[in-house]
Amino acid sequence: MKKLVVALLFAFSATCFAGELEDAIKKAESGDADSQILVGNMYYNGKETTQDFKEAAKWYQQAADKGIASAQKKIAFMYHRGQHFGQSFEKALEWYLKAAEQGDSKAQYNVAIMYANGEGMDKNFTEAAKWYLKSAEQGDPKSMKNLGMIYYNGQGCPQNFPEAYKWFQKAADLGNKDAQLNLGTMYFEAEGVKKDLVQVYFWCTLSERCEKGFFDLLEKEMTSEQLAEAKKLLAEYEAKKAPAVIKDSPHSH
Repeated sequence: MKKLVVALLFAFSATCFAGELEDAIKKAESGDADSQILVGNMYYNGKETTQDFKEAAKWYQQAADKGIASAQKKIAFMYHRGQHFGQSFEKALEWYLKAAEQGDSKAQYNVAIMYANGEGMDKNFTEAAKWYLKSAEQGDPKSMKNLGMIYYNGQGCPQNFPEAYKWFQKAADLGNKDAQLNLGTMYFEAEGVKKDLVQVYFWCTLSERCEKGFFDLLEKEMTSEQLAEAKKLLAEYEAKKAPAVIKDSPHSH
């Protein structure tokens, strides 16, 4: 009996999903851009139907041609990955830029990644920084962290630890693990900030990127008061789910 009920529920669910796709296609065929994207997503993800990149691209393209940034980003991604379309970095960048210029933060991030990695072109960190900044200003933590790395390494610009610190801090405050590790490293190496083992312990713990052996060595360098302060900061962070107050501000060399 139980198997029969499960089978009936599955059949009912499948019928409902098929109906959802049919309804979405009808709206998409009438020119509704949101429905075109929805149908594209269903074919792309294989939701309620067989995965079909060709059909996904067809519906995304119709919305993209209307100037819808989210659809333009989807087309760009498919060119980038070589899904249905042959892989083309040139076409991927073209479509990412269409969405990025409309303010889509994820498209801006992807444009920056392509410039930074030199995908289909020579590496261009100046352009990468420009697009990371646009995305970072909209709150994207990965863009914040990557912009910080450009300043940290001096890629396409003079090395600038205070600017690197600023962007790592912003990303770390939003929970980016790599940025948290980078802050710990800057406090350990005294790069743009005074060496502070309390902050090293705090940020490296949050990052979950450091091995136990590192903490064993770090604790040997710390006084009992420093270790207690670091653990207090961590406890406060966990209690508030908000970044702890940093005592020292970065300073220029």
